[in-house]
Amino acid sequence: MILLAGPTGQGHAGVVAIVGTGLIGAATVEALSRRASFQLSELPLDWNEPVLQGRQLAAIEEAIAAEAAAAAAGGRRPVLDVLWSAGLAGFAASPEQTSRELASFCAVLASAVRLAGDPNLAGARFHLVSSAGGLFEGQRQVDGRSTPAPRRPYGDLKLEQERLLTASGLDGRVYRLSSVYGSARPGQRIGLIWMLLVNGIRHRVTAINGRMDTLRDFVLVDDVADFLAGAILDHDARPIGSPVLLAHGRPSSIWEVQKLVESVVAHRVYVSYSLAPENSEDTTFATTGLPPRWHPSDLASNVRRMYREAVQSGTAFSTVTR
Repeated sequence: MILLAGPTGQGHAGVVAIVGTGLIGAATVEALSRRASFQLSELPLDWNEPVLQGRQLAAIEEAIAAEAAAAAAGGRRPVLDVLWSAGLAGFAASPEQTSRELASFCAVLASAVRLAGDPNLAGARFHLVSSAGGLFEGQRQVDGRSTPAPRRPYGDLKLEQERLLTASGLDGRVYRLSSVYGSARPGQRIGLIWMLLVNGIRHRVTAINGRMDTLRDFVLVDDVADFLAGAILDHDARPIGSPVLLAHGRPSSIWEVQKLVESVVAHRVYVSYSLAPENSEDTTFATTGLPPRWHPSDLASNVRRMYREAVQSGTAFSTVTR
């Protein structure tokens, strides 16, 4: 977990706890650091041992309470923002895996509820990164009126997290993301586009669990991180009463993505499509369901930039892909 504390940028004076430092969490830390001056500290949080996790959460609560007390002594009461961007469970996770993740979420949510009662804090908000793909799998032109209908344990997990946040009484913000892509670092989950790009550079085969014509909606992690950072830093914003959909609004087939990557790496890429794909249904989103401050960037331009960065930094030759 990353703790960001300190006054500054754009009138912000608060404490931000980023729970989960994978692709989205790490990008959000960078986006926040560009907009405001924070002191960053990394605090351990185990996902496998509940007893150890409990002790670590107690230490995290103490650290946040100490930051709030120090700020109060200086004449200001900070706002606490907790961002849940964690998730070891993937789209194909088993009920056992999602059950463990839900237990961790409940423990972190309970910590946030306790901290919200700290008199040295001016308030507390909980930002939950949820999954549009998990909640609306197989649905087309999803918008704000669409009803979640999970088809697998992963979607059930996300819907239950949203329900628990609503029931907690906290000022909760829910962000339902479509398929997020970006340049993954070692240890981070690898998405389809990055996997195709890096395997294309290395002339390796990419196994795809879907059909060539399967439609997906792709959003750049940097766009997501910028939106989340803006939501966290804007303490004057009115509470969000319903989940926010962060999607592109223009679907792309897996075949289109493959051809785009081939045009960037300047040669054919090797792919292997499953004969019995478990994740082959189209999931698309309507632009009418997107928030006004959300401006997703162009897929083709982003893939070209990712290619340049991967080659120049050498990341493409050191990242393990599968």
